[in-house]
Amino acid sequence: MTPRPRRVPAYGCAGFFERLWDFVTQLDDVSGDTLAVGLGSLVLVLAIKRYARDLLSRVAPESPVRAYPTVRAAVADLTRSS
Repeated sequence: MTPRPRRVPAYGCAGFFERLWDFVTQLDDVSGDTLAVGLGSLVLVLAIKRYARDLLSRVAPESPVRAYPTVRAAVADLTRSS
């Protein structure tokens, strides 16, 4: 019979609050530009996730699958005229 595997904590023996305190005390090492880009990216991703369906329905009310032949014909017409 094989021995039961032991669980090893991810960051040694530190608990949640110890790791949180360590994180908070090291925030002064973060560059302002880096923080702005990171937070801005996070806000953008969350906004896209929340409003993407509404935005897509306004920009392209048809399904992309149904719109493909129309777009293909328009592109073919442009390539023929050049």
